[in-house]
Amino acid sequence: MLKNRRLVLPILLGIAFLILFAFYNWYYQVIPQAGISLLNGIEPPRAGDTIAVFSPHPDDETTAVGGYVRTAILKGANVWIVLVTDGNKHHLKNVRYSEFNAATSTLGVPANHLIFLNYPDGKLARKDPNKLIADFTKSIVSIRPDIVFIPHPKDRHPDHRTTSIAVEKAITQTTLKPVIYYYLVHYPHFPIPKRLDQSLYLLPPIRLIEFNREWKSFTLSPEVEDAKLEATLKYKTQLMFPPLKELLDSLVRKNELFSVNK
Repeated sequence: MLKNRRLVLPILLGIAFLILFAFYNWYYQVIPQAGISLLNGIEPPRAGDTIAVFSPHPDDETTAVGGYVRTAILKGANVWIVLVTDGNKHHLKNVRYSEFNAATSTLGVPANHLIFLNYPDGKLARKDPNKLIADFTKSIVSIRPDIVFIPHPKDRHPDHRTTSIAVEKAITQTTLKPVIYYYLVHYPHFPIPKRLDQSLYLLPPIRLIEFNREWKSFTLSPEVEDAKLEATLKYKTQLMFPPLKELLDSLVRKNELFSVNK
C-alpha cells in the first residue's frame, strides 16, 4: 500500500506536465503551411526607394529581412542598416561585428550604409529611453527612409521590444511618414519546424493575428533565398549553439513575413 502511495505523486506530476505541455503547444500554434494562400504580399522594393532596417543584434537584419534587403539592392534601392547593440553579451563584439560586415556585404549593402549605435547587448531596456529615441531620431533624419523595418512589439526578446517601441516614437519626432514593417524573430514555436527547409514558408503565430495589424508575405526568388542563406552562414558564432542554429536555419525559407498597421 505504501509503495502504491509513493507512485501516486510522480504519476500526478507526469499527468500535469503532459497537460501543461499540450496547452502550451495549443496556445502558441502557428498557422499551417496551407495558410500562405491567405496572406497578401507586401509591395516589392523599387529603384530609388530608401530603406532603413533597425537590427537589435548582428544577425537580425539578415535572418528577418535579408531577402528583402538583397532584392532591394538588386532593384536599385538604397538600403541602410542601423545596428543597435554591440552583440557583446558573450564578449564577442569584434567577431560579431566582423560577421555582421561579412553578412551585409553578401547581401550587397555598402559599408558606408551601416550605422553602429554600440548599445550593450541584452541591456537595452535598462538604458535611458530618451537617449535611445534621440539616437534613433538622428539616424532616421539622416537616412530619410521611405520604408522602415523594425522588430515586432510582441517579440519575446527585450532588446527587440525596446527597439520597436523607441523607433516608433523616434519617427513621430520627425516630419517623415515612412511605411513601417514589423518583423518577428523570437516567439514560442516560431517558426515551425525548427530546421533548415527552403521548401517551406514562414507563417505567423495565431496569437499574433490582431485586428489593428495585418501579416503579409514577401516571396523570395531562389537566387535571393540562396544569397540569404549564404549571408546567414557568416554568423558562425551563433551557429555554434544548437538552439540558435535551429532558429537561424528555420528563418531561411521561401518568403519573409512582416506585419503592417491597418
